[in-house]
Order: sequence, then C-alpha cells, then structure tokens
Amino acid sequence: MLPLLIMANTIALITHDSRKEDIVQFALAHASILSRYHLIASVKTSAQIQAATELPVEQKLTGSRGGVVQIAAEVASGNVLAVIFFSRSADWLRTKFRCLVASL
Repeated sequence: MLPLLIMANTIALITHDSRKEDIVQFALAHASILSRYHLIASVKTSAQIQAATELPVEQKLTGSRGGVVQIAAEVASGNVLAVIFFSRSADWLRTKFRCLVASL
C-alpha cells in the first residue's frame, strides 16, 4: 500500500511595512481563493487583512520579534503550500543585491 501524502493547506502572507496596503488589496481581490486555505501572517499583517476581508488569519509574532522565523519554521517543516511575499521596491532589492555582491 502506498503511503498517504497530505498536501499542506497553509499560505503564508508576508510583507514589508511599506507594502501593507498592497497585500490587503491583494487579499481583497483574491479573498474567494484565499478562503480555501489556512492563512498565517505577522500580527500587523494579519490584523489588517482580517479587518479588510474578514478572512481568518493565524497571527504569528511581529517580524522584529521572530514572526518571520516562525513562518520560516512552518515552511521548513513542510506545513506551508505557498508564501506570498510583498517586498520593498525592485530598486531597493537591486541596491541591496549590489551591496551584497560588492562586499564579497
């Protein structure tokens, strides 16, 4: 008999503080799809998404207090199907990447 494989049903929602409104708008636009999944996010992100959409979102700690680490642990454990991440602007990321490469 083959082992039963259970696919994760959790989606993690992560955003930089400057993009909170963007992830809320994303959640509003895709609420009917997101409602099929167990959602996790940091305290601020989850509160804003819940207020706007009434979707249940499990609250993890704030990012600065380990929320991202909590979410990463869920991902590493295979409990997360997808991570939706709204980062700072692409220009910011390119600058950070250039700084990283320059320091190597």
